[in-house]
Order: sequence, then structure tokens, then C-alpha cells
Amino acid sequence: MTDSEREVYHALLERRVNGNVKNTTTREVSKLLSLPLQKVQRIWRRAKNTPYGEIVDVSHRRKGNCVLKKIQIDFARVADIPLQHRKTLRSLAASLNISHATLSRYVK
Repeated sequence: MTDSEREVYHALLERRVNGNVKNTTTREVSKLLSLPLQKVQRIWRRAKNTPYGEIVDVSHRRKGNCVLKKIQIDFARVADIPLQHRKTLRSLAASLNISHATLSRYVK
């Protein structure tokens, strides 16, 4: 659990009344900690769904490194591609064996 998630959970625990959180409490906590409202609500929902007697874990469920790997493109290969295959982004992307969306992102 990261510090921000722990901070949100403790702020919500301090503001609860009879075990329940008012409708405006999550909004107050999100403004207080400058976090998105959905994140605060997700943390409270996970805390509520934890069975009684278990340790509350409201951390995200992503495991390890879940970021997409960067695609390395060798633009020196572009000069080796014949002119007729370089005229459009789509044909150039097919010659480089990458998607045309990826190539258009690099061209920008």
C-alpha cells in the first residue's frame, strides 16, 4: 500500500460515522488530498469489502512492472526502403513491420 492510499484510508476512517461514510466525505477527502474522486471511492470500496477480521489492503492490484515496453525503431532503415514503399505512412509502417498508429505517433 502506498503512502497516498494509506493516507486516504486513514482520512476516511477518521470521518466515518457509525462505520459509514457520508456522501460528501469522499469528496472532502479527494479535495483535501488533491486526488481524483474515483480513486478515493475505490479505496473505500476495497476497504469495505474486506472480510471482518482480516488486514485491510487497499493497494492497487497490479503486479510487477505493468508498463508497456517502448518499441525501438531504427529510422536508418527508412533510407533503405524503396521510394514506392515510403510514399504513405501505412506502406512505410508495413515495410518497417510496425503499426501505422505507432509510426504516426513518432512522426508527430
